[in-house]
Amino acid sequence: MLRHVSFLLLISFTTVIGGNFSKMVLSDQYLCDGIAADDIDKDGHLDVVAGPYCYFGPHFDSKDSIYPPVPLDPALSPSNSMFSFLSDFNRDGNLDVLVLGRVHRHQAFWYENPGGRGAEWKKHFAFHRVKGESPSLVDANSDGVPELLTHNEKYWGWVTPKASDPYAPWEFVPVSELGEWPQFYHGMGVGDMNRDGRVDILLNEGWYQQPVEANFRQPWEKSEFLFSNDRGGAQMFAMDVDGDLDADMITSLNAHEWGLAWFENSGATNPPSFKEHLIMGDRSEEARLGVAFSQPHALEI
Repeated sequence: MLRHVSFLLLISFTTVIGGNFSKMVLSDQYLCDGIAADDIDKDGHLDVVAGPYCYFGPHFDSKDSIYPPVPLDPALSPSNSMFSFLSDFNRDGNLDVLVLGRVHRHQAFWYENPGGRGAEWKKHFAFHRVKGESPSLVDANSDGVPELLTHNEKYWGWVTPKASDPYAPWEFVPVSELGEWPQFYHGMGVGDMNRDGRVDILLNEGWYQQPVEANFRQPWEKSEFLFSNDRGGAQMFAMDVDGDLDADMITSLNAHEWGLAWFENSGATNPPSFKEHLIMGDRSEEARLGVAFSQPHALEI
C-alpha cells in the first residue's frame, strides 16, 4: 500500500512487466505529498489517489478530481495534502478519502466518494488540526469505526468520527497523561506490543498499552523507552523480526537525516529493554549495502 511520499514532485510508480521495470508518470506537477492506493471504483483494479486526483487502473490513463487541483511551488513546500487515507467513513460501501495537510496550517477534511466516475466528491470537515509527523488511521478498538492517532491539547489520543453521525465533525478522545509534545512530533505509530490482539500507541519515547476493556475513556498504561536519542523517526512498527514470538520495533532514527533500525525486544517489562540493530546508517554504507539514503520519512511494512 502506498501511503506517504515526502516532497513528491513527480507522481509516478513502477510496474514489473516480464521481469523489467516500467515507469508510468501520472503527473509532472507538484500537487501533493501524500498518496494512497485501493480499488476506488470497485472494478477489481487498483487505483491511485494522489492529492486532488484519483487515477484509475489498470491503465491509469483517466482520472477524476477529488477537490480543485492547484499546482504548487516546490520551493515553498506548501502542500495541503501531506497524507491521504482511504476508508468508508459514511458506511455507504464506497471508499472515501481523508486528506491531512500541514500540521500547522491546514484543517483535516474527508471527501465523500460519489460512487461513480465524473461526479462531485462532497467535502466534509473532520478536525481542526492533526498533530505529529506520522499519524495513523486504524480501527483501534475494533468497533468498525476508524480512529486517527494524534495528540491534542497536551494529550495523546484518537480523533474519531461519530458513530451516530458520520458527517459530524470528528471528536478527540485522550488516552494519555497530561504532557508536553511538539506539534511536529517525530516517531509515532500503532502496533500490538504485548501481543494481546489489541492496538497500542507507539512513540519514540515508549508506548501506551490499550486496556483489556478497550475503554477509550480512561488513561492507557505507559511503558517508557527512548528508541532514538536523535530527532526521532517517522512511522513506527511493532513486528516479530527475529521469530522469538515477541514484538520488536522498527523505525527510522532521524526522519530528516540518516538511520534505519530495528530494536530487539529482550522480554523485560519493568523496565522494558531493547537492543538496537542498525539496518542502514549513512552514505558510507553504500559500498557494502548497495544502497544508502537519508530522509527515511515514509516507511511501510
